[in-house]
Amino acid sequence: MKIRLFFTIIFTLASKIRAECSRGNCLPCSSSCQNCFSTSQDSCISCPQNYYKSNLNSSTCVQNCEVGEIQADNQQCIKCQIVGCIKCDSKQNCLQCSPNLYFDKVNNECSLKPKICQSEQDFIQEPFTKQQCVNTCPSSYYPNQKTQICEKISQCIQINDSPPLLNEKVLQLNSLHQDYYLIRANSCYFALVDQNFQIIYIEIFQNMPDFQIKYMNTGEEVQQKSFIFEEYGGCLANNSIKVMNFITKQIVFEKTDLDQDYFVQYIDYQNKIVFFNQKSICQIAWYDLIQYKFTTFGCGQTPIIGIFQIYILNKTNYYIQISVYSYQQSVEFNYLV
Repeated sequence: MKIRLFFTIIFTLASKIRAECSRGNCLPCSSSCQNCFSTSQDSCISCPQNYYKSNLNSSTCVQNCEVGEIQADNQQCIKCQIVGCIKCDSKQNCLQCSPNLYFDKVNNECSLKPKICQSEQDFIQEPFTKQQCVNTCPSSYYPNQKTQICEKISQCIQINDSPPLLNEKVLQLNSLHQDYYLIRANSCYFALVDQNFQIIYIEIFQNMPDFQIKYMNTGEEVQQKSFIFEEYGGCLANNSIKVMNFITKQIVFEKTDLDQDYFVQYIDYQNKIVFFNQKSICQIAWYDLIQYKFTTFGCGQTPIIGIFQIYILNKTNYYIQISVYSYQQSVEFNYLV
């Protein structure tokens, strides 16, 4: 209704201007407008040569688009869709990221540079300065674990025709090849949907009647029991692990009767390794998405607090942070990647 009223006002004003012109009383448009419905500079219908419709106000023409926008052929300023990108081309390929971000050419995305924030597990939010490093993203932002950027949530997505998923909270959504989305929900529910968010198929990895009793509290998983990475989705529940390629619909790895009931602790997106932890002793496991290999590492009887990685001379060192009585220490272990 508001949009219709807005165009009605424009049409009425433009008609009045044309009527005035027919009586020889034409008023000039602003110098930044080619055609207009009023004399003000924010009343442009079209722009003169070398001017562009503003992305923030389509009734305003500007000579230069804002940082992070491109000058399209139709004389429009269009915002770069890659988060953190300050320069991109007409095909939305990023050409330059913000200073504290680096460009991942393979995935066409900007990611947080190492050692910008105090902690390797921190996130950064706009305007991407060191002062914007946070441990937890604000409520209106989504923590992108891969890029370590707090991305603004622009809209809520309603997923249609998916009764099983309607009973579970959606936890994560990944774009696949610009044609599909892979969705991860509570209780090891997964769904592949198309661009219109129509369900292609649904997978329930661990159909456990007691899943909520065993792993959840007030509708939330106490520890993360599933993960998605690119086209892969995996679940750890009931002392087992199962990983599936959702493009080929093939189970790429499955192992039951694990010695511990693991949960997801940390994902190394660069080396494609998912680390798992458990509550009782100092023992971790990890799954290599490239080699399809599951490995465990023991370090005593003290529970693990966290896992982090450090890059030295193009090699990755992993550290386990453990608590020993009243102080903390780190144990280093190496895994060839």
